[in-house]
Amino acid sequence: MKRNALAIITSVVIIASSITVYAEDKNETISEYLGYPHYEYIDDSYDVLDSSPNGMPTHDYRTWSPKLINNSKNEVILEFSNGMYSDDFCNSKMKVPDRFISKKYGTRNVIAIESACAIKAFDLNPQNNYMKLVDNVVFSKDSKTLMSYAQFDDRKVYEIPDGTEIIAYGALYGSDNLVKIIVPDSVTELLEVCFWGCENLKEVNFSENSKLKSIGNRVFQYSPITELTLPSFEIQISNTAFGRRQNDIENLKLKSYVKPQAMAVTSQGSYKLTWDKIPKVSRYEIYQKKRDGSYKLLKETTGTSIKLNNLKIGKDYTFAVKPIAEIKAVNDKEFGEDIEYYTIEGTMSDDVTVVG
Repeated sequence: MKRNALAIITSVVIIASSITVYAEDKNETISEYLGYPHYEYIDDSYDVLDSSPNGMPTHDYRTWSPKLINNSKNEVILEFSNGMYSDDFCNSKMKVPDRFISKKYGTRNVIAIESACAIKAFDLNPQNNYMKLVDNVVFSKDSKTLMSYAQFDDRKVYEIPDGTEIIAYGALYGSDNLVKIIVPDSVTELLEVCFWGCENLKEVNFSENSKLKSIGNRVFQYSPITELTLPSFEIQISNTAFGRRQNDIENLKLKSYVKPQAMAVTSQGSYKLTWDKIPKVSRYEIYQKKRDGSYKLLKETTGTSIKLNNLKIGKDYTFAVKPIAEIKAVNDKEFGEDIEYYTIEGTMSDDVTVVG
């Protein structure tokens, strides 16, 4: 059901036909998949030729659905056709074509793969002009975009290479073996459904130096993420990033590395706890440290200081400040529902000790 559900949210139009069908409009599907316009490929190469509509090809290229993106440049992107396939098929290495060649429509270059693929590994031409294979993952030639992950790759932990900036649409969706993904600081965008339906994914790690700016529509939907630590409060998060309804985020805890600098100020025998103002913060929680090392919430405030009253002479008191942000969710116009805000809990300040 998971694979079918994702198919519903894609913009690809599947054309059931045994005749080759070409699209004239941008971003439309050229054909259903290569088993049904009956393409064949040139042996020992990465090109695909038109074939007679009679007969059923048995080579690996039958799984790709090419989609025209620019008539003037004769370019297409590929999407893996999740249809009927066996375990042996899913555990195979899949050949990725460089070009599709038609007597009528000429040569069309394959410039990208869209979404994860239900295979074990890729066979990508090392001389491909638009894509490259890095540790069995397809990237753009400049290494900035992670395009496609093999869903049946055995890894439980995947560390995305440094220098990657964009995790593309559906790039790792349905990769059920993954338990942990480490995201480099260079990544700025998680595009729509890129981690959708990763059923065993428990951790996605960002560092405090991450440049992440946005989390797109349904990125973590149907993935069991319950805690995520973000680098800042400045990130745009879709209101469907973790699901479409309020109860989808009831057990979700969003944290941030954002940490205030707090200090105590003494003036004419009175004490004040102050801290720096942090953008996007909705309120600050003030805590007092107890003898057992735990913290007790004293009060909440929208300001940047509080008076410390009733301190006993000669006794030590320890305080800390935690920022809390209420971030307005970015509306998913197609699937958005009742999630309006996300609560993000910042990091508690260093302890501040005051002697009464």
